[in-house]
Amino acid sequence: MIGWMALAALVSAVWLVGFVAAAMELLGPGRTGPASPARPGTVTDEAGPSRGPEAGPLRLVGLGDSILRGIGDGEGGGVFRRFGERLAAADPGRRPPVMVNLAVAGDTSADLGRRLALPEFRTAVRAADGIVLSIGGNDAFPSVDVLKRPAAYADPEAISAFQATMETVLRAFRQDNPKAPILWLGLYDPFSDVPGLSGAAEAALDRWNAAIHAAARSAPGVIVVPTNDLRQAAGAAFLAGDHFHPSAVGHALLAGRLAEVWAALRR
Repeated sequence: MIGWMALAALVSAVWLVGFVAAAMELLGPGRTGPASPARPGTVTDEAGPSRGPEAGPLRLVGLGDSILRGIGDGEGGGVFRRFGERLAAADPGRRPPVMVNLAVAGDTSADLGRRLALPEFRTAVRAADGIVLSIGGNDAFPSVDVLKRPAAYADPEAISAFQATMETVLRAFRQDNPKAPILWLGLYDPFSDVPGLSGAAEAALDRWNAAIHAAARSAPGVIVVPTNDLRQAAGAAFLAGDHFHPSAVGHALLAGRLAEVWAALRR
């Protein structure tokens, strides 16, 4: 029988190789630099004054981490681009939405908080008609060492610090932009099918998602978009080869869920 440490080491190695390769491909050395350029085909422009729904195309801003950046989707552009494409297809008589993707692979909630000091970041938030947020995965998994210590996945101090940071971030967003809906992707469990990890990961996931919901309640107009049900329904097809990020299938499912929530808000 394979021992726990051997299994954890194997899972860690698989996850680390895929994650680092994907992140390095996108960002190059270091993860604390400016946001990566938009992927080919993603529409961006300079952030300007906020416009009403009839004055021009929707301006959607993506913030957060590698999931929103599109890691795992190859040339598909990721959940944010796919979300924009779904909105464009749903309303072909209108100009396609302007998609401004400021997500940075590897970012934690603390990184997102530090980006609030960047004028271009705050300007983009002010001009947004809608904000899509993906943050928390790197707080829950700060390193592959967590896989060797499943209890660390639910560290109460880390969860509490994450919630407090995100409450500050969301309040700052609301100061800059009181009206734009904020769609915050909840966390999914990438390890639900890994023996020895699934139980601890599932229990911890509930605590992290509870912190996301609690932080979301600290500011008006923040909608937590559930994702773990999509992961469970799609099974292994939801995940990319690194067994952490969404695959093309996963990104498409997340984009579809965002489009459903956005349509419900607009009814």
